[in-house]
Amino acid sequence: MTQRTEYSPIDAALGGELRTRRREKKLTQRDVARHLGISFQQIQKYESGANRLPASMLYMISRILDIPIDELYPKIVEKVPTDPTLPKAHELMELYHSIPKHLRPIILTALRVLSQDGDTAESALVNRSTIGELGE
Repeated sequence: MTQRTEYSPIDAALGGELRTRRREKKLTQRDVARHLGISFQQIQKYESGANRLPASMLYMISRILDIPIDELYPKIVEKVPTDPTLPKAHELMELYHSIPKHLRPIILTALRVLSQDGDTAESALVNRSTIGELGE
């Protein structure tokens, strides 16, 4: 059983979904625990998100509840807050990978220069010697 080091909203959402599905099947935590050969307290920990649910255990629970594992995840995605910068990061990665491989080092160098303080980056980019260095 995996001990958690910090709270994860994904673990809590998965546990909550498992609790809902278990109750729909009119099973108790003891019923599920007995089928798995673990304590009902461990089921409580999985359902509360206090302990992470190992993939093998998730599979066995889905069999007991007679539900496909993938039915649990779409609801989790709706409940877990997402980082608003992820779409931009994804777009940046797509753009980077669309650049010809031989030009990628130039782009990386330009990004490194731009990530420096504003005045230095701006003057470095417009400086002809820097532009020349980027092309080499």
